Amino acid sequence: MTKTEDGRDLDLRERIVRLKRFVARPKTYAKRAPKCDPKTEHTFACVWPQCHKQFKAKVDMKTHLWRHTGDKQYVCEWPGCGKRFPIKRNLTRHRETHEGTKAFACDWPGCDYKSWYPQGVRAHKKRHTDERPYKCRHCEWTFRQSHHLKAHTLKHTGEKPFGCEHEGCVQRFQSRQAMKFHFERTHRAKDETMG
Repeated sequence: MTKTEDGRDLDLRERIVRLKRFVARPKTYAKRAPKCDPKTEHTFACVWPQCHKQFKAKVDMKTHLWRHTGDKQYVCEWPGCGKRFPIKRNLTRHRETHEGTKAFACDWPGCDYKSWYPQGVRAHKKRHTDERPYKCRHCEWTFRQSHHLKAHTLKHTGEKPFGCEHEGCVQRFQSRQAMKFHFERTHRAKDETMG
């Protein structure tokens, strides 16, 4: 559950109201980050209280904001799917997974790799060059993708940024995957046996 500045829990209705205010007046809410790292050029800061994430593009910040509100208004109408998305662009790309058309291809000679997303091809190309631009400052490990370095760094710091979302549970985890596994194993199983 998301909290307000004064520590109060926001219910879904309040979260949606905040989001609608943001979408209606994006210039008011989409503020530039006060100090940006020149290497990453992240210029848009999340406007949600106590969230300090920054983004290169306004659309990425808006997409991130939906993580706080949980509102996903675009629904896949493919038979049996029903997957929901916060922005239309994500739904459009998702539809391509049903149609089987991967629009982005690797241009490395002799490689037939294709992806539904351009970032998939960019990450894939690093395999050809063995490029590992992300280096851990605590050890010698290097990574092709920044999120892999971020996950690895948590092993050094001991930080556990992902808290269980079940009411009353205080467990914390180093990855969203571990938190989801805990939730499914511990809470969902109990809820199903009770109800």
